[in-house]
Amino acid sequence: MAESPKKPPRAFVSHSGLNTTTLIVAIVVLAVFVVGITVFAVRSASSVSGSSVELKPAAENVAATSTNTNNAAQSGTNQATVATNPDYTLNVHELLQEEVMPSGCEVVSLTCVLNALGFDIAPDSLEQGYLVYAEDETDVGGYFGDPYFDGYCFPPCLVTTANGYLAAQGAEGSKFAAQELSGVSLDSLLTDYVDKGWPVLVWTTMYSAPVVFSGLAIGDYDFYYNLHCVVLFGENADGVEVMDPINGIITRDKAVFEEIYNDCGMHAVVITAS
Repeated sequence: MAESPKKPPRAFVSHSGLNTTTLIVAIVVLAVFVVGITVFAVRSASSVSGSSVELKPAAENVAATSTNTNNAAQSGTNQATVATNPDYTLNVHELLQEEVMPSGCEVVSLTCVLNALGFDIAPDSLEQGYLVYAEDETDVGGYFGDPYFDGYCFPPCLVTTANGYLAAQGAEGSKFAAQELSGVSLDSLLTDYVDKGWPVLVWTTMYSAPVVFSGLAIGDYDFYYNLHCVVLFGENADGVEVMDPINGIITRDKAVFEEIYNDCGMHAVVITAS
């Protein structure tokens, strides 16, 4: 008897059914995956494009920051210039007339101030090259006598001498100018000049003795026998600080120094920025 066709095993039928369903699901998943990839790609491209647009303001901010930094740096430079403006009173050093020019307290004191400002000059060089001499004792515009032996001068002489020297120093010298401050109070000399870093040449008497007038007067200048010129460069709790060409660096009682300064006619000279 012929064999009846064999039916596929149940297990085969069952697995064939599962494979069909799985295939459909896989196609759907794949489709979803493809769509997802496409959306992701589009969004990524959009995001990148958006970021590129957003970078422009960032670049502008960088530029602005750089500009602000440069401005701040420039401002800092300006402030530093002001803050580091030299205090020339700190450069005042002892210079004694006995060793170089026994009767030249004015020339020695002026040399001390010029040295404090940074100029390399000695008293004898200043005298030989720039000191203006008077035609006679009534000429307050020049030095009368011999600074190595016996002589004297008043502010106009030192102003002319200082400016003559500075003019010969080129660009560096042109930064400064000498001026007379006669008639200015001691407190103003300290506040307006010394406290701001400028040493001041002051006419007083030798050894802080009472002034001894000669009886000769030319304009605002009363001649006196014990005339002396010093450098005023500071003030402390004990008095005023001076560079005295006779006594060196010394502190004088302010009240006594002021009284003598006033009695001598309140004469002074300063060299400041031109």
